[in-house]
Amino acid sequence: MTALIILAAGLSTRFGTDNKLLADLSGKPLARYVVDALVPLAFSKKYVVTAGDEAGLSDVFSGYTKVINSRPEEGQWSSIRLGVTKALEEGHKRALICLADMPLTPTTHYAALFNCEISTMTSVNDVRQPPAFFDHKDLKALAMLKRGGQGKDVLLKRPETIALPAHLAVDIDHKADLVKLLKAKST
Repeated sequence: MTALIILAAGLSTRFGTDNKLLADLSGKPLARYVVDALVPLAFSKKYVVTAGDEAGLSDVFSGYTKVINSRPEEGQWSSIRLGVTKALEEGHKRALICLADMPLTPTTHYAALFNCEISTMTSVNDVRQPPAFFDHKDLKALAMLKRGGQGKDVLLKRPETIALPAHLAVDIDHKADLVKLLKAKST
């Protein structure tokens, strides 16, 4: 039973006042690219961790179980812990954890992680980052994550990674990142 946990509770302060996950990218919301890339995979349940009931996100994450992070200012670690705890409570033994603001990560990369037997992180230029797959032992460790911790902290002694080219690991943090991506898509 592999759960999907998408982290979408960030405050997006570097992006400005707009919700970056709803920003238009070639005719659809940014987060929709992540959702669409994950559709072909047979997850036992899909969770999205959000900061609340933001207008528009319900449409993007239709069919997902919402997990509310009432303290998103505490950082990503709190969203990881909340999402993982919910998945474990509901009996899941494995999970793929993704960020909602990485629109170019392809289905093939998610599938490679999904098919892993042991916890495995994405590696971009030899730097570990999400998305990542966690087995049961490591999911339990993530549920105990402390303030400021990261998923990669749980896997420090385990070198399993799957490489993702940097141009596909684009993480939208600023409006300039979105403009750059739009320009690249139009050429």
